[in-house]
Amino acid sequence: AADLAAARDDAAARAAESAALTARAAAAPAIELVVDSGGTILAANVAAERALGYPRGGLVGQPFEPLFADPAAVAPAIGDGADPAARFAALRDALADGAARSVVLLSRRGADVPVLLAAARGDGAAAGELVVTALDRTAGAQAERDRDRLARALDEVTVGVGLLALNGVLSWANRALFADLGHETDCRRGCTRLSDLLRVHDGAAADWLDVTLESLSDGMLDIDLAIDQLPQRIDVGDATFALRYAPIYDPDEPDSVDKLLVTTTNVTEQIAAERGRARQEELLAAFQVLLKDRDGFEEFLDECDRLVDLLASGASFGLEKRALHTLKGNCAINGLRRFAALCHELETAIVDRREPMADGERRRLVAAWADATLELRHLLERRGDDVVAVPVAEHAALVARVEAGAPAAEIAGVLRDWTRARLAQAFERLERQAIAIGQRLGKPVDVVRDDGGLRYDGKRLAPLWASAVHLLRNAIDHGIEPPDARRAAGKPERGRIDLTARCDGDALVVTIADDGRGIDWQRVADKARAAGLPCSTRAELERALFATGLTTRDTVSDVSGRGVGLSAVRDEVAKLGGSIAVDSRPGRGTRFELRVPRAAAGASGPLRLVAAAAQRS
Repeated sequence: AADLAAARDDAAARAAESAALTARAAAAPAIELVVDSGGTILAANVAAERALGYPRGGLVGQPFEPLFADPAAVAPAIGDGADPAARFAALRDALADGAARSVVLLSRRGADVPVLLAAARGDGAAAGELVVTALDRTAGAQAERDRDRLARALDEVTVGVGLLALNGVLSWANRALFADLGHETDCRRGCTRLSDLLRVHDGAAADWLDVTLESLSDGMLDIDLAIDQLPQRIDVGDATFALRYAPIYDPDEPDSVDKLLVTTTNVTEQIAAERGRARQEELLAAFQVLLKDRDGFEEFLDECDRLVDLLASGASFGLEKRALHTLKGNCAINGLRRFAALCHELETAIVDRREPMADGERRRLVAAWADATLELRHLLERRGDDVVAVPVAEHAALVARVEAGAPAAEIAGVLRDWTRARLAQAFERLERQAIAIGQRLGKPVDVVRDDGGLRYDGKRLAPLWASAVHLLRNAIDHGIEPPDARRAAGKPERGRIDLTARCDGDALVVTIADDGRGIDWQRVADKARAAGLPCSTRAELERALFATGLTTRDTVSDVSGRGVGLSAVRDEVAKLGGSIAVDSRPGRGTRFELRVPRAAAGASGPLRLVAAAAQRS
């Protein structure tokens, strides 16, 4: 990166120096001479004396014609044998029309002085005299030589360098730039569009380049914003190149950008190193989650496997949108942020075009998921499925029941329950997720849990817990107010989330509640009406709230705003044969109640309360 910056700065400095030389040539003081009718110089200004190598006053009295390197090129009528007066007369007549022409004068320093020369009779000059003016082009010629030397030097560097006009044409580029962009043809002199070089590899980047340059040229974008919007990277085969731009201003209009200096640098190894570091950081974050709750992490992977398989096999637009939204949220919370970012990218793409993923996008998703979880699966494989983890309190309760002579059937039932997941673990995961979301949004929350000592079949309810994260995201993003707003409303600065579970007859009831601002039912009605959904009764409003695509947000973030979270929860509850209800009060919060048949929550038999066994002792 430092080498790139140095090369870019050096190239920009050289280009600026070349432009300055050209500007100085254009602004150089004019050479002025007054020549009498006999061809003798009567007066000369300082610029003439300096350019031709004479001291002050040294040109006065010198013959005019010998200053020319080739007088015959100016006045073909000059003859070798003619006397000086006749030769000057021919030269004077040729110059008297005042037309500008390029000639070469001779300097006493032994160097040619190219000039743009014009001569005319002065208004106050005597008959036959000439007042001669000339523009010294030495600086301009030197600038041209400097540009040629710079071009040859830049052809030897490995960083691609080019001058990009605002019409998209590369007015010049070195060999490295063409090679970096995968082109062997060396079309350098104003006949190659940069977008044509990019289009072979990325058509969207090429189109965006042209649009941005056109907006810059039309004055619709300032230079800083335009540079930020130009393509920054391009993949060429297996290599990746960074594109950088720097403005070159018009010397005659300092506030006007004339061209852009563009550089290309191979950053393939740099990107590989960055990805390696990101992978290690991601693996560490996921491993920390795994250490806290191994069973929960396995459930998370299993549920994500199910969703990835669903997306890989092809699904409807609505189902894909919900699956990607769920994957994004759960992977972000469990440490797999790169995969979560990919899900967000794909979700945005399908929503923008309103159609399911393309085959290439599905393959990319599947490959990214396999790559993200490979090492984690190796870690999980080190422990078999023949291990049952039991909290010390539950073990102590069982020992007490055995010592008290509890029936064998009761003891066997408790032992069978131990092979199922503790609902406390699911709530602990939800608590960590709620705290992480709150920290991210600047809304600290406290989570109060009451799991009732219940156990459940982990595989059957894994999709439900995965979708329940949407309720937490909505509660914190939509419901919980910022700390200053809570203070103003007389509430504690920290928001509160309540997670409770209980058995109610043949149903497992899970409640997720917050103490936020509550649901704005009027806004729900407005959004439902705009979407063509019934919204005249409270029941219709609640159905609209869970409709796919309905959101009270006007903008989309990577946390919420697409209107798919609540519909995902509704669908998972429905798959288990259950129902979901909502109760919300302005300024007091919102409460979602999920009711699932107990039979759907376990592989066999009813859910058990170990605490109840302990009480009977």
